[in-house]
Amino acid sequence: MVAPTKSDLLTEILNFDTHPEAIKQLRQDLSDWVRGQVGISPSDAEIDTLSAWYQGYVNSHLSVDSVASKFYIGTGTVHAGTDLVSHGVRASLIASDEPFPKRDLAVLKADMTAAPALTLAPAEPTVKQVATIVGYPRGAHLDEPAQFDATVPAVYSSGRVWDVRADNGFKAFGTDAIVHPGNSGGPVLDAQGRVVGVLSYGQGSAEGGRGYFISVDSIRAELAAAGVHAKAGALTSDYRDALRDGDLKRYKDELVALEHIRRTSAWDAYVADDITRTQSELLAGHDRTPPPIEQFAVPVLLGSLGVALAILLFSMVVFALDLSRVERRVAPGVAIHRPPDYGGSMGPSQSLAESADARPSQRTSLPSTRLLIGGVAAAILAATVGLWALTGGPAASTQIGSSGSAADANSAPVLTVHVNQDKVTVWGVSFPGSTQVTLYLDSVDGPQLGSVLTQANGNLDVTTVSLPATARSGRHQIRACWTVGSSYKCPVGAPFDA
Repeated sequence: MVAPTKSDLLTEILNFDTHPEAIKQLRQDLSDWVRGQVGISPSDAEIDTLSAWYQGYVNSHLSVDSVASKFYIGTGTVHAGTDLVSHGVRASLIASDEPFPKRDLAVLKADMTAAPALTLAPAEPTVKQVATIVGYPRGAHLDEPAQFDATVPAVYSSGRVWDVRADNGFKAFGTDAIVHPGNSGGPVLDAQGRVVGVLSYGQGSAEGGRGYFISVDSIRAELAAAGVHAKAGALTSDYRDALRDGDLKRYKDELVALEHIRRTSAWDAYVADDITRTQSELLAGHDRTPPPIEQFAVPVLLGSLGVALAILLFSMVVFALDLSRVERRVAPGVAIHRPPDYGGSMGPSQSLAESADARPSQRTSLPSTRLLIGGVAAAILAATVGLWALTGGPAASTQIGSSGSAADANSAPVLTVHVNQDKVTVWGVSFPGSTQVTLYLDSVDGPQLGSVLTQANGNLDVTTVSLPATARSGRHQIRACWTVGSSYKCPVGAPFDA
């Protein structure tokens, strides 16, 4: 940002009056004024005299008493001037450092919600680490006329951190990524898209050169000194998940996520274009979104129960037939004669009459008994598969918050969370229509994701949503947050292992 002084503004105004177009307009205005006031048309010589007198008077008496800087934040296609004032958001300066060659950092505050934001890196960068610069450099010089109708393209430059210096009383990290005049104040990103610094100054020509940036530790310290606590929102992670669905050609899921982002955020500059692109892919038949498992739950359940019943009946029929065959084939009281055993205690004519019922019956019924047991086990397994399909898989159910009634919005909602692979089903209670309930997804072991799973006014009873890809492994938690008047309550979440 270039901030002119009172002297800069006065010089700019006076120089403007010397431009040929400005002089021509002044002569025309003076001629019209004389004609209207006196009723005669002045000659060119008389206009020259009046014009010289007017310019001398302005040069002697014009002064700039004060300069008031106002800051506005816009998004998308931004037009300078009154359009930005009417459509942008006013920002106030709450903290600032000394200008260059000092750190030249400032903290602005704006009343806006659900705005895209970048995550701060956890630590300072290291030498040879990837450093990427993103910005819209206009070439901000006071001696250049501002082209208010010009389009400023985005500039993307990638390099590496190559040195660290402390010449001006603060630590500055150098990068060989090309910087341009006007890049100052823009973010420097690492390979994961996290902010490792803010670009401060460059060394080189107007066509670009090497730059130096202030590290994320200095940014974090500046925010803390201003009483600002950086907290990741849900918009950026939701957008990342939506684009990941697009990379997998799951355009139906991507379109749902993008439409949700457009409804919840008026400050995302690219979501409309992404929605148009996704709709084009759907119309072209390129979608590869897998069908939801819920639509197969009832058929799978009925089929599994049918298979279980068939297996059980088949096993029982086989068992019954086997028993019937044994009873017909073996009669009680059959005499079995042993051959002579001259070495034993029995004589050569001795015979033994035995009942042969037991042993053949046992040998014959053993396979059918095993078949019956296996059939019962298979039937139980098939029924279990059917119930698994109906309920969405193994449950990891838990409750969030404490007991509360639907009429009491100050008490926590009781939510039962059922997690299965990439789906989460929530059973909750109804709240008054003015109460907004939001489900957030956080990481328990690592940094918070802050993804918004779903949002409703007054009712979250039996809601099934998809878990983002980032939450399909590790330990996470579901948090239920709700609005009570002007306050926002977020109790401790319900943890689960994905």
